[in-house]
Amino acid sequence: IAKDEEFDELLEIIENALSSSEYEVYKLLISGLSYNEIAKILGKTPKQIDNAIQRFKSKIKDILDSRETI
Repeated sequence: IAKDEEFDELLEIIENALSSSEYEVYKLLISGLSYNEIAKILGKTPKQIDNAIQRFKSKIKDILDSRETI
């Protein structure tokens, strides 16, 4: 149970760290959609989606790195 709570806490931290648009892209990406599909749904270019993904990957990496040092 402790691992489930830790995972839920981590998801909440990630959600709070991402902008609303980054979080929207994140949710669509983890649901299995491609960059092109996400771009079409959100009315953006695939490059804009790629940029959002690179930003949130960096933020998530920073969060995970900081948790490892605790």
